[in-house]
Amino acid sequence: MSDRSRNAEHSQALDELLKTGLTGLPPEAVVKRVTPWKKAMNRVLCGLLLCAIPLPVWCLNCLLPAAGLLCQLLGFRSLRRESRWFGACYALALVRACCFFASLVFNATILRALCPAPLTAAFRLLLEALLLFGLFYFWRALEDLQQKSNIATHAGGAVVLILWHAATYLLSLFAPALANQTGIAGVVMVGAAGAVLLAGLLLTLSSLRKISAALEEAGYILRPSPAKLPDRGIVLLFAAFLLSGCALGALLFSSYPMDWQPLSKAEHRKAEAAAAHLESLGVPSSVLNDLLPEDIAACKGAQQAATDVKEYPVNGAILRLTTVLVQLPGEGESYRAFHHFEWDGSPGFCGTECLELLPIYDFSGLGFSSPPGSTVTGRVLYDKNGQTFASPYCKLGERSEASRASQQQWQSPWGIYAAFSFPNEGSAHRGYLSYSFKLARRLSANANSLVNYTHQKSLLQYPAVTAAEAPPVWGLSLKAFETVAHSGLVEFRFTDESALAALK
Repeated sequence: MSDRSRNAEHSQALDELLKTGLTGLPPEAVVKRVTPWKKAMNRVLCGLLLCAIPLPVWCLNCLLPAAGLLCQLLGFRSLRRESRWFGACYALALVRACCFFASLVFNATILRALCPAPLTAAFRLLLEALLLFGLFYFWRALEDLQQKSNIATHAGGAVVLILWHAATYLLSLFAPALANQTGIAGVVMVGAAGAVLLAGLLLTLSSLRKISAALEEAGYILRPSPAKLPDRGIVLLFAAFLLSGCALGALLFSSYPMDWQPLSKAEHRKAEAAAAHLESLGVPSSVLNDLLPEDIAACKGAQQAATDVKEYPVNGAILRLTTVLVQLPGEGESYRAFHHFEWDGSPGFCGTECLELLPIYDFSGLGFSSPPGSTVTGRVLYDKNGQTFASPYCKLGERSEASRASQQQWQSPWGIYAAFSFPNEGSAHRGYLSYSFKLARRLSANANSLVNYTHQKSLLQYPAVTAAEAPPVWGLSLKAFETVAHSGLVEFRFTDESALAALK
């Protein structure tokens, strides 16, 4: 039965009681059903409370605000024709609900990780501005009703609520930095501030509840606005949008956009001689066949090479990680390192992959350095129907830049990261990274180039997190990701002849 039918029946019941010559007040239960002012205000206040205390566990930081916005929308929907201020509250509540539910669907995709941080911050600021404007209109609406009901205007609680939300927003901006810089003391300060704000919120909502009760006691009667769609229909409509949107978003936007192109068989003709020389030094042909021609040409005239191969079981398949170190010709000691990976079998590619690298030249204390102007190169490949397809990495760069862009909650020590996605078709999914380094001011040292490979095993996660954002989970199968930590320790002895001569 619709709300309009129920209200009509309740009004008829009250009319019948009045016709019988009732001298006292009608039963309280009938009055409450006939004047739904209390129900509408309770929805608004409950919605404000749910939106103000999102808990960062079990997705409650998404579900509670979503429920709170729906409560506000339904409450202001009943009040929208009482004054132009309530009409503005309803319009803003509808815009906020649409924006927030759209953001929930957006967070089910990896588009969130590709979205620039300034744009994300601007959207959050927009939602906060809409909230503050909505509270301002709510304050004016309460004062307007108090004047119409000939009672003293005292809607200061709504003003306090505006200041409360502004303070909470500022605290959310500076609290992480404060906690990180001051340690336990900062965490205690942030926790104390949060407790004070929560107490202030409860007192403010209690004050607004008293205003609602005062209007009800003054005899204010709400005349519900006619609506074609019942309240239950609105809730079901938003719920259907959220569930279907998240499901489609996770299926359609869970992988990086990759530029897969057929690999020409004549690609390595220009570097055939250098490739043959490297193979004679012991570099595996499976690695050489995947290298870019310029990476092979950079090793022309190599003096020696060393290789380290390790295999790791991951999600029903074998991940083979190969480290190759090549000594280059010329004065001084220059080297080129290759980190190659290949899947033996399909682990089920569900979304994103990430290769993290801590180059040898990051160990500057051991005398390693990066040549000026050198860059990290590489690509990913796979085979299908006898044809090899190759693509550049979707993202390849400094890990520090990625951390700032995605606002990660954990700090990674890894210097280089490569983000990519594989199709669930084909075989021999593989790729590599390569870089150059030099040895300086050190008599001798061992090469130890470190690599993390993070594989996504499931789409069942919310919000969607990419492999580049996920903190390492070594060997655990209960998460959406699994990380293999590989230490490419090559039995290769570096010697700085100039340092040796100086010692003699």
